[in-house]
Amino acid sequence: MSRYFFDTFNGSSHVTDETGAELDDIHVVRRQASTALAEMAAEVVPIENRSNYS
Repeated sequence: MSRYFFDTFNGSSHVTDETGAELDDIHVVRRQASTALAEMAAEVVPIENRSNYS
C-alpha cells in the first residue's frame, strides 16, 4: 500500500496535506480525489444555484 498526499489550492490559499492517506491502488486514489473535489465544489456553489450547473 502506498501513501498519497492531496494538497489543495483554492485560488488564494494553499493547504499541504501533511498526513496523506494509505490507499491500495490508483483506482482508490482517483475515487478519493473525486470525492474530495465534489465536496469542495459543494462548499463553493450555493445550494440554490447548483441546478444551474447541471
